[in-house]
Amino acid sequence: MPWNAADTFQVPEGTTFTIHNGLKSPDAQAHEAGSVAIGCGVPGCTNCRIATSKGATLMTLRPSGNIESYTPGKPLKISRRNLIESYQPSQILEEEFCRQPLCVVCTKLDIFKLTTSKVNIPHHATFNDLRASAVHCPLCTLFLNSLLEPESFQPDDRRSLVVRGSTKCLTVAFPCIEEERENIIAERCSDLQLFIDSAEANASNAALSKINGRIVRPAEDISAAKAWLDDCVTNHSECCVKRLPAAGGGEIEQKPFSPTRLIDVGPEDGSQEPFLDESEHRRGAYLTLSYRWGDPASVTRTTQATIEDYKRQIKIGSLCKTFQDAITITRKLGERYIWIDSICIIQDSHEDKVLELARMADIYENALLTISASITACGNSGVFYPRVAINTVVVPLTDSREGGSGQFFVSDRVLSTFEEDVLAGSLSTRGWCLQERILPHRILHFGQDQSHWECSAGMLSENSSERRTRAQFTANDDAGDMRQRLTSDSPLWEASNRAVTSREPHGSWYRMIETYTKRQLTEESDKLPAISGVARRFAAICNDAYVGGLWANDLPAGLMWSATGFLTPYGTKGHLPRPAHPRAPTWSWASVDGAVHYLCSPFDQIHLEAPAVYNHPVGPDPFGAVDFGMFEITGHVRALDTMFGFRKEDAEQMEEAARRIPPIDLIRADYDDPEAALLAPVVCLLVATRAPGGPALGYGLLLHHDEAQGVFKRVGLAQVWPGDFAQVEKTRIRIV
Repeated sequence: MPWNAADTFQVPEGTTFTIHNGLKSPDAQAHEAGSVAIGCGVPGCTNCRIATSKGATLMTLRPSGNIESYTPGKPLKISRRNLIESYQPSQILEEEFCRQPLCVVCTKLDIFKLTTSKVNIPHHATFNDLRASAVHCPLCTLFLNSLLEPESFQPDDRRSLVVRGSTKCLTVAFPCIEEERENIIAERCSDLQLFIDSAEANASNAALSKINGRIVRPAEDISAAKAWLDDCVTNHSECCVKRLPAAGGGEIEQKPFSPTRLIDVGPEDGSQEPFLDESEHRRGAYLTLSYRWGDPASVTRTTQATIEDYKRQIKIGSLCKTFQDAITITRKLGERYIWIDSICIIQDSHEDKVLELARMADIYENALLTISASITACGNSGVFYPRVAINTVVVPLTDSREGGSGQFFVSDRVLSTFEEDVLAGSLSTRGWCLQERILPHRILHFGQDQSHWECSAGMLSENSSERRTRAQFTANDDAGDMRQRLTSDSPLWEASNRAVTSREPHGSWYRMIETYTKRQLTEESDKLPAISGVARRFAAICNDAYVGGLWANDLPAGLMWSATGFLTPYGTKGHLPRPAHPRAPTWSWASVDGAVHYLCSPFDQIHLEAPAVYNHPVGPDPFGAVDFGMFEITGHVRALDTMFGFRKEDAEQMEEAARRIPPIDLIRADYDDPEAALLAPVVCLLVATRAPGGPALGYGLLLHHDEAQGVFKRVGLAQVWPGDFAQVEKTRIRIV
């Protein structure tokens, strides 16, 4: 069928199309140039499209859709089922809103009653009436599409429909009778999102003021971010005060700080190219960027050969897409400076890297705002993720109590959430990005379908006016917990004899390490440097000494990491191999590759005495890489193969016990690497015993005795019977 962008493409009502995917279909060349490409029909295909002869996607549809008419530049009109996935003839979402007149029934919907009371508002009398109205009424179309399996409804189904609502959504459903209780709503429907323009929210309209949903604009429109930033700077004292709470009370004052180098982005109109500013007397706030490097070739970098040129000018067109977008955001927010690591650190200068990495805590903590490219894959991905259009119906307000002014919107939009974009986004897999989320006071996350705001006061997303606290998150967020403790005016410090990960303040550190060790690092040697900023800030708050990833004042608990955490079935082998080039002492989690688990059982008595810890940093940063670490300790040491549960004659008894006792209560060894079990001799150093109330268990380090050097090296962790050490004299050993 010939296509002309100026024409209206019309198909008789009820005609079924399967939309052709020109990228995969073998018969792509069979269609006329400029024609509507049809023919895919692959169930679940998300790439099907209608395209112009130039290949530009005008709209993306689900397979098998009933199209009534389509006018380029205007919303698609459909019969019975709305099948639009995306529609991109314009960058302005408002132009894609359907303003077609509604049916009489939908026009009379009382939005005030729907958002303020849990009542069911009568709608069409039957399912057939709804289906007939959907041919012309866009809101009925959305209601029809929200019903699950509408084809299963029988033509003679005479049940009346009702609409129920809340401050967030509308739902159409059928009342039914169940166990003689009337007005039970049949769960054969999905919610439709209810939202308004931010301008309407400021109007004195009681009906609209109850709606929490907000319009989500194109990614490049950062008006919501600007409003969030202005509100935070003006009203959130906890996000602006340059001080840190200290354990035991009091505050730690922070001195004014400015990075060594910043990118001067120039005026908002782009009339001046950016340049690298090393001036000591520069004034004004600055932003920072958190992003994923990906392929190093995709990232623009400052080197000793380019730094002088960059001081004069950085042509914005020469920068990778992520940096261009970050500069655009900085300008739109009315700010002048931004710090980007690969530009503001000389990448081929070891000395400059060491100095600047030691300042990471100050750089991110003192920034006005951190821009987070939360879901991008590399430097060329950009910050702005293309947003697909959504099916949205404009509903004029007809509430007589408010004079009938205003409008609201109803949509079947399903947008990416904070949990999906931030907690599970691409940055959540990278080691360096952890502290870039923990240290800043404010973060602007750019997600797949919307942006999100995070500060000490809570979290906001573009699609809602509701501010969420961390307690309302639907997923674990150990990084967020640590962030809250470091940036809040009143973190929760408490001493306890509970599980390792519950012993505050250090429990927050151990939970963060569990998260951190799941992340990836391009360079193995970055294991400690990549969280040095968090360690520096944590040390100041706790007034504790940092030793190769552990803390001197909580050393026994810090030693209790392992491959499985004793949570897996008996006999499960861990796998935490050590790199060819050691980067930390064997007793530190930083010495192994892979995710570590801290002990989740409570412990009570400590059996170590007089610890003396030695830690030698590689460079001037005491929180960065180390090349040697050792601690001397006095404790009970016994050969493992002489202890109950580890002797050959105990094997059958332990296997039988494993069938009736939970894994976490079993006597067992958790080797860092299965090959470590082959090393002989292996001894056990008793560290602590479990708190009263559970099985009598002790926890001990598994060590290999290097007789040539006269030292011990860690090879694992074990749950043991404390009675095995009752007659063992204490001895002093050195562990490296």
